[in-house]
Amino acid sequence: MNAPPVKVLLIEDEPVSARLLREILPAMSQFELTRVGRLDEALQRLGAGPFDAVLLDLSLPDKKDLTAYHELHAAAPAMPIVVLTGPDEETLAFQAVREGAQDYLVKGEFDGKMFSRVIRYAMERKRADEELRQSAEFFKLISENVTDLIAVIDRDGKRLYNSPSYQRSLGDASDLQGTNSFQEIHPDDQERIKRIFQETIARGIGQRSEYRMLWSDGTVRHIESQGSVIKDANGSPSKVVVVSRDITERIQQMEALRKTLSELHQAHEDLKAAQMQLVQSEKLEAVSTFAGGIAHEVKNPLQTIILGVDFLKNTFGNAGADVQMVLNEMDNAARRADAVFLLQQTRRQRPRFKPDRRAVVAFRGERDQAAWHQVDQGPGSEPAADQTRFEDCQTRFHQPPAERHPGDVRGRHSHRPDLPQSVEPKPGMERTDARPVEGGR
Repeated sequence: MNAPPVKVLLIEDEPVSARLLREILPAMSQFELTRVGRLDEALQRLGAGPFDAVLLDLSLPDKKDLTAYHELHAAAPAMPIVVLTGPDEETLAFQAVREGAQDYLVKGEFDGKMFSRVIRYAMERKRADEELRQSAEFFKLISENVTDLIAVIDRDGKRLYNSPSYQRSLGDASDLQGTNSFQEIHPDDQERIKRIFQETIARGIGQRSEYRMLWSDGTVRHIESQGSVIKDANGSPSKVVVVSRDITERIQQMEALRKTLSELHQAHEDLKAAQMQLVQSEKLEAVSTFAGGIAHEVKNPLQTIILGVDFLKNTFGNAGADVQMVLNEMDNAARRADAVFLLQQTRRQRPRFKPDRRAVVAFRGERDQAAWHQVDQGPGSEPAADQTRFEDCQTRFHQPPAERHPGDVRGRHSHRPDLPQSVEPKPGMERTDARPVEGGR
């Protein structure tokens, strides 16, 4: 399938030059040539129909030199333009190429093959330039509308480009070109970031890093950056594109989260400790209840032992010193145990006041009186419950003076209707060592 002809607009005011150009083109040429003699005519033709390329003479009647090129390029910026010049105007042709023309031809110094090559090369170069222009425009739009900081840095760490987003952090981006890209990094982080940059250049592989940056307003911000290497024609790293992002808020949120988790962990540990204390308290309460039950079962036999020791001391009062020492030791041990049981019962009930010494003495006197009553009446009679008796003594001695019974004195219990008013021990059972009980006994 034959390719469509390449349409070329020739802008040439000299008919001889136009005729020579047509003669060098082969008869079966794929080029379709259209000639005009003035620039204004050329602009009209370009507006009326499409062309693939323009061959422009820089010496036209209405426009001369580079002015003709500038106006033509402004009217058709996407059109490939090849400058046609004389042998003595080659410098002017070079200037046109530097300002955007795709190539130039010197009149009388080219043939059909060169013409074909130059025109096709101009078309391909223009197409590549247009793609590059579009890419640059696309990149510009992106860089101007993103909040990320985009910078291009050379091998020495100098800034070649900074996106407009740097306006908020370091000021006008155009003023940063050529400056040291490490000078705004926090002094404690500079050496580390320089080392990472040097490794990126040496290895040709970009790296991610985090550091602190000093902004123009004096604030310190946390920055996260990703570097990417641009290589030259030889494959060696020549530039580094660095895309950075302000992560200060994220760092602060993470710190707040860590603090919350730490407080939650501490609260959990405190709860565990409270639970252990509660379990220990319940264990102690269970042990106390168990001990109280044992004390209740042991207390009554202990009273019998105390009475028995008293009986033996009264019966063998004239025995030797060894017997008296043994009986005294037995009596002291039994009474100490009795005091321990009494204290245990008092703690279990958690009284709202401390035991009154007078109440303890009265309690012991009443208990002993009841015990002698039990001995006198026989095993069938039971004394009043010790706990009830002790609580009654406590209540009486903590009443206001006006509410006490006239007979409430140390050791007296004549007001108690539940105890005998006068109990005499049997012959031979008199107590010879009656003494006040110390320590609440």
